[in-house]
Amino acid sequence: MDDDFEELLARLTYSGFMPETWAQSYARLGTAVPPPGVDGARWQQIVNDGFLLWHLWGDRMISNDWAPKDIKSLIPLIRGRDVVAMGRGDVTVLHTQGQDMPLRVKLLRRPVEGAAPRWDQDRRAA
Repeated sequence: MDDDFEELLARLTYSGFMPETWAQSYARLGTAVPPPGVDGARWQQIVNDGFLLWHLWGDRMISNDWAPKDIKSLIPLIRGRDVVAMGRGDVTVLHTQGQDMPLRVKLLRRPVEGAAPRWDQDRRAA
């Protein structure tokens, strides 16, 4: 394994900050190169959103019985917005860009048999 991965993994698991399974996933995210078609700034936003999501909502994700695979397709949808609520099958983000009044956008968790869940924006008003 890569030295950067091992160092980040050690920091994430130090003093129980993050359970091992989650820490491995976040260490992979934090040391990965951007996938094809994703520029560096956008990739950094995805990485930052992922770590902020854990910092603010990690306990809730665990109590929801989510695993790292449950949020893989969620993190890119956050796009720097504030996560303001989290249920067992949904996450609400606050969209303020270009809005006079902040707009709540609900992202719904859609289970996929035999695969990681997919997240979609709820087309109804949140």
